[in-house]
Amino acid sequence: MSSILKVQRKRNLSTSQHWDYYEGHRQQVMSLLEEVSAGKKGRLCILGAGNCNDIELPALVERFDEIHLVDWDADSLQEGIKKQGIARESVVLHTGIELTGIGHYIERWKKTPPSNRDIDQGISLLSEPLDVGIDTAFDVVLSSSLLTQLIELPIALLGSNHSRTEEVVLKIRAAHFRLMASLMAARGTGVLVTELISSNTCKELFQCPEDRLSELYYQLIEEQRYFQGTNPKTLIPALLEDPFMSSQIAETKLTAPWRWLLGPERSFLAYGFVFRKK
Repeated sequence: MSSILKVQRKRNLSTSQHWDYYEGHRQQVMSLLEEVSAGKKGRLCILGAGNCNDIELPALVERFDEIHLVDWDADSLQEGIKKQGIARESVVLHTGIELTGIGHYIERWKKTPPSNRDIDQGISLLSEPLDVGIDTAFDVVLSSSLLTQLIELPIALLGSNHSRTEEVVLKIRAAHFRLMASLMAARGTGVLVTELISSNTCKELFQCPEDRLSELYYQLIEEQRYFQGTNPKTLIPALLEDPFMSSQIAETKLTAPWRWLLGPERSFLAYGFVFRKK
């Protein structure tokens, strides 16, 4: 088992019993899916489905004609499906898929710090289309709290203060948006749900009243307190600067933030980013 899978499996196990804590977050994600599908049947792809705590599979099975769940961790997907009591044949599973596109390449950096040439090679790999082996075109593609997981690997290997960490992080983010767009059918919708910050570094998040969350959100952005690569103000400009994405995308929208309880002692400030394909 690779260290990537070990980390992912450990994370999924740590939250496998946190279904009740996820309720508010799950409602936000489900509301977004309901809004973008607008009551229409179609195909849904969920990237980073994990143990499925942030989605209600029975409701999605009723709403969509076809549901594909994608994750590196096959065991957590199976357990999540079983926990929600739906038939295995109700969904299509894609497992063992490493969604950074360069995870296996940069894993070697754990043993040997990378040279600039090594980093250049990783960035070059990120410029190539990521083939996840899914030929279906989807009406809705959801990236479910996945972005920070994708970018934390290079941060952990390079260090947050390395001169090229931000460059690698932004390349991974751009590659992830391109992957989402490549899976979307014409006039399909992409929904990115991500975390801005954790209560580990923002202690006021637990005490902040619901009606003050937006105020806290903008304050954190102004103070540049957020996970690398998650500043919502940079998402739309980044898409417009990417020749591939700017040719694909018709409209974009940021949602209001919400509090996501990960468990009894940790929460995130999360938000959604919606974009439609031409």
